[in-house]
Amino acid sequence: MKKIVFLIGLLAFLGAVSCGDNRTSTGAPSVSPQDTAAIIPFEEIPLKCYGEQYNPNRCFNENEKISIALSKKSVSFSVNDVSYVDQAADDICEQGCQVFAYGHGPNKVIILDAFLEYGHLYVVYFYDATKLRYMGKWEVTLTDKIAQPITLEVGQVGEELEVSFQEGQQKSNFNLNQGTDLRDKDTIPLDERMAEYKSTPEYITDNLIFTRDENHQLQIDTAILSYIQNNTTAQDNAYVIALQKYVTRAINALYYDDQKQWTEEELIKIIAFAANTTDPLHKGLWNESPEHWHNGMWGNILGYCYVVHRKTLWVKLQRQLQQEHDYNLPHLPEMIAYAMEFDRFGPPY
Repeated sequence: MKKIVFLIGLLAFLGAVSCGDNRTSTGAPSVSPQDTAAIIPFEEIPLKCYGEQYNPNRCFNENEKISIALSKKSVSFSVNDVSYVDQAADDICEQGCQVFAYGHGPNKVIILDAFLEYGHLYVVYFYDATKLRYMGKWEVTLTDKIAQPITLEVGQVGEELEVSFQEGQQKSNFNLNQGTDLRDKDTIPLDERMAEYKSTPEYITDNLIFTRDENHQLQIDTAILSYIQNNTTAQDNAYVIALQKYVTRAINALYYDDQKQWTEEELIKIIAFAANTTDPLHKGLWNESPEHWHNGMWGNILGYCYVVHRKTLWVKLQRQLQQEHDYNLPHLPEMIAYAMEFDRFGPPY
């Protein structure tokens, strides 16, 4: 019966993961009339552009330290001597475009006005004095009521960036707390990167911890694992849950679905490093807030290996860890013993 309870708890490991795609986001509905009075206007920053009038190669303002370079494969920026690249802005100016910049204090807004057959596509970027972010796209279809030239206006309303044209006839808003960071990922401090993806932890656990180098060898980002160990609480454990799910799916993919992303030897090493991170946290914190751990059900990575794969994976795992001296992971021996005692003590209610 205890095994059944354990296995029910482990079903939470296998939940589907859904992630939003920031690249397809568009502006939110316009703000209410009472909010409009509180708008902080951004002044247009004049840009000098090289290239064709409606298809520039580069636009810049030396005093404001802004530079925008356009190519068919990407858009490159330099703001305050820091470089950024939007690789997703692929051939945005295929039919021509204009580049605009606006500022309020240290904050800057850059807008690419890409020409469409029947209108305009506005691509909006926001600089908050620390980094440049892609905020979203806004497509406008031209009608008899919308005349050329388009007159853009930019302002801030609370936590919203408001972009409007034709004296406010149409407007679109972008949440200033969202957007895609365009800095080189290697330059973003780890704690800032982890905080950014706390609401979608699967991005970190599924893509950045266990990877392959140019020689196709398994690489493990121990800095991220250390961050998870040092920043998890009983109520704030999103990265632990996501990492447990990732490892459980990897085990099932190898043994049930025959999807060999990792070899069995690699998988055992992944289990070792992940369990050394998550299982002590699960053991120590579960009782404080059970509802935050798989909806109140108990289970951890090594417990899953022991109960579900006792005659196969567990045997090989024991052998490999002995050969590798537990990879010098400090919590692993205790967690292995803890998993093997599950049938004796049951879930820690």
